[in-house]
Amino acid sequence: MEECFIAIVPPEPVLTKLSTVMKNISTRLSSNKALIFPPHITLVHRFRTEKYVPLIRKLKSYCQAKKPFKVRLLKCGHFETPPIIFVESYISKVVHLELLELVKYFRTPWVRESFLKGKFNRRQQKYILDYGSPYVKEFYNSHITIAGPDVDIKEFKFLLREGLPKISESFLIKEIVVLKNESGNWNISDRIKLENKHSRNSPINN
Repeated sequence: MEECFIAIVPPEPVLTKLSTVMKNISTRLSSNKALIFPPHITLVHRFRTEKYVPLIRKLKSYCQAKKPFKVRLLKCGHFETPPIIFVESYISKVVHLELLELVKYFRTPWVRESFLKGKFNRRQQKYILDYGSPYVKEFYNSHITIAGPDVDIKEFKFLLREGLPKISESFLIKEIVVLKNESGNWNISDRIKLENKHSRNSPINN
């Protein structure tokens, strides 16, 4: 059984800039949780699978039919409950929606305990059962988590009063990545290039 999720990781030099911001803010807020991941935008939230190898084959087939796409980082933002610092981003939801459908054929039924305890509306509850997460489809919000939710609340409030860092970047994504849970750390397991070798038709249901 593998636990993984699908994401995009910014290219250099943006990746190094974000890593530096993440380390600085996380250190100040005594936050470690975000640091177990590389800076990333989640496309498909965490899931478990017993069919990892065929999943990767299907992802490669999917990516061969996709063109590279643009991502914009807009600004830093925050949530107060739970306390999180993030970078707001903009990407088309198309890739997210297509990959949700692709993954459901390989996903083992499993829901994170935190989602079972949360308060969600009826549609989100259905999405939890169907996709393992309430934050999909119209509830999907692309962002890069910088720190939280394990923060020093006093320092968190000081930082908000001082003002969050200014971040504005635009870059082309040429690959998607699969991150795998390895003894509590999340590492990139596979990098899959967007190549647009085939037709524009999605290969998800072929």
